Amino acid sequence: MFFRRATNKVKNGDGNVQISGDVNTLEIGIPYAEHFKRVDKAVEQALISQREIRSQLELRHESEKAFLSDQLDAVNSELKKLEEVRLNPDEYFDMAADATATLSAALSGDFAAEFVAQVQQIKSGIASGDLAAAEEIINSVFERFDLNSKMEADLLDAQSSLAFLRLHLSEAESRAKRAFYLDPTISRLNGYLERLEIGDRRSMMLSEFQEGKLQLEAPEGSDEWVKIIATEVVIAARFGEMKHAKNLMQHLKKFAGRSKNMIRKHSIIIMVTQASLAALEYKHLDVVLHGKRAISLMEEVGEWDQLFVLRMKGNVGSALGEIGRLAEAIDLTTECVEGLKNLGDIAQYHYGIRLNNLGDFLTRDDKTEKAIPLLRESVQLAVDNLPEWHPSIFRRLGNLATAYNKIGLRPKAIATLKEIKFDATRLNDYDKESLVKVMMRLHSYCYKEGRWYEALGALLYVQEIGAEYLRDDYLEAVLSSYILDLRARLLTSTTTLNWKFDR
Repeated sequence: MFFRRATNKVKNGDGNVQISGDVNTLEIGIPYAEHFKRVDKAVEQALISQREIRSQLELRHESEKAFLSDQLDAVNSELKKLEEVRLNPDEYFDMAADATATLSAALSGDFAAEFVAQVQQIKSGIASGDLAAAEEIINSVFERFDLNSKMEADLLDAQSSLAFLRLHLSEAESRAKRAFYLDPTISRLNGYLERLEIGDRRSMMLSEFQEGKLQLEAPEGSDEWVKIIATEVVIAARFGEMKHAKNLMQHLKKFAGRSKNMIRKHSIIIMVTQASLAALEYKHLDVVLHGKRAISLMEEVGEWDQLFVLRMKGNVGSALGEIGRLAEAIDLTTECVEGLKNLGDIAQYHYGIRLNNLGDFLTRDDKTEKAIPLLRESVQLAVDNLPEWHPSIFRRLGNLATAYNKIGLRPKAIATLKEIKFDATRLNDYDKESLVKVMMRLHSYCYKEGRWYEALGALLYVQEIGAEYLRDDYLEAVLSSYILDLRARLLTSTTTLNWKFDR
């Protein structure tokens, strides 16, 4: 989002992320399934700390309570961040890729030559997700070298990345902020803003950007200046200041129009920013226009991170699907899926998502027989790599069920939807909206099959989760009538099925 993706080539490997850099290969291998275990463990530890501090507060004197209250506030803040990571893993995975790139850059900087042997020794530990060795080498640099402000900021960025990968989110935020104020650059400011994106401190992003921008000096037209304006456009739009965002965007476009020697990198940044602004306004045609131009230039330049390019293609493909241009959406999403597959483990999460999108587009384009194998693979990838309650699983099962229903396999569609397992406490608003749509689909299929008990069960789950998530005033108004109708049918039916979703 904030243009921090590394330009290092990404290589396939057994770990989750593998960055090719100056120090041979630095590997960070934390598989997705293991990540969720780590998040749950971190949440559990934060809850234990929360309980311990609260119990101590009851026993301590007033003079000690202020200190403990500060500790409790810090734990509460960390807990909110961790809960959000658990609810929005996609965002964490994207940031983790940036964090590994930052860490790689730090370990291959000015002082790297003297530490090549040590870096080689710690590679295996990092690959298994044990980051202690990387922390040790960074600490040794702090102790043994007289660092200038830039080198110290580089190391603080690396420590921030380490803390982020270890799910020490508040520490990651504070170190990123220190790094920026030691050596103010837009890249460091973006890194700090990314740390603020998770948790209850997201509301501070606008004010922190405005304060940080005062520390930056960049002549108009410079690389730094273009990135500053681009970042401000996205930040302003996200915080509802759309008029200001559009004025800044016009300023960037005028600069592009009058600049005879504007480098392609700036053109790409401007186009990506235009696509981001359009997406925030749900202007799918503009997303397609600017996204395609950005992709074309990125491929021509050839220096951009391949995963970023492929994800951009996926976004444009989704926008094409939203406006009904299914043939184009299928072609571009197919290209995206093939590219992500070739990248291997680093792209596996995004591969599964785009595979699901492609299956959905094919189903809508009446190519259901082609869609079903893709949707099955997407579901299997999610089941193999994500917790059973993860919302991505029920979204993918929903698309698979739709495909089965479309070719007349309604009982199989119902059986597919009944595989869904969910935990309502782990769902954000977007997930709840997706879930109630799937439940309404199940209600429809069961109703048409005369399976009143199961149709009623689906509607009761919609009612429990919240009818407002239907985003349909009519359906919300008639939901109670539908439930009463099914209960009446059950009174005259001999059906005695005992079925419910796994919770």
